Amino acid sequence: MNALVHYSPIDFEMLQIKMDDVARRPKDGRVVISYVGALEPRKNLAFFVEVAKKILDITDKYCFHIYGDAKDQESLHYVESLMQGLDSRTLSRLSFKGYVPVQEAIVETDILICPFNNEPLGRVVPEFLYFGKTVIVTDSGGLKEAGAGYAICYVHNSVSDCVEKVLNCSGPTKNIEIIRRKLTEVFAPQGVVVKDMTVYREIGGVKR
Repeated sequence: MNALVHYSPIDFEMLQIKMDDVARRPKDGRVVISYVGALEPRKNLAFFVEVAKKILDITDKYCFHIYGDAKDQESLHYVESLMQGLDSRTLSRLSFKGYVPVQEAIVETDILICPFNNEPLGRVVPEFLYFGKTVIVTDSGGLKEAGAGYAICYVHNSVSDCVEKVLNCSGPTKNIEIIRRKLTEVFAPQGVVVKDMTVYREIGGVKR
């Protein structure tokens, strides 16, 4: 179904100023894959952890950063349950970074995975794309629209498809100026914007 989604525009110019003040990560051969969001079930962090496990079974080229807070005891228990049963190798490549300003997460990240369930608009998607990062999103909810045609989409809740998309990434985003113009056109008007975006519901495991 369609719904009117209210969101505040993204000030890319201000974000650029903040980015300029952040120290760049040394080039050490690591490829950092990040999750940025609340640490709770509706954000589907469990999917991100499962993808990390599968990728690390194939290659040790990657490490994984999780940015976000456990805001209550329930969220804390959720995170603890996700960590149970992970082997020492996976735990050594999976780091909880807590909350940081988005510009710091952008600088540290090579690939962003957004597995959020039924999200109307993932603000981090255009923010990371604007700075040339590879962004991989579920095809469920509004994350695909938030990518403005530049995010890579995997089949919702398919770990194998997401893993394949990660392993087939070709490196830094090309045509960055074209992407920036498009994202600015879509997400950076003045004032609060009302956009018509697709919203999905899942009933009995089926997208409607």
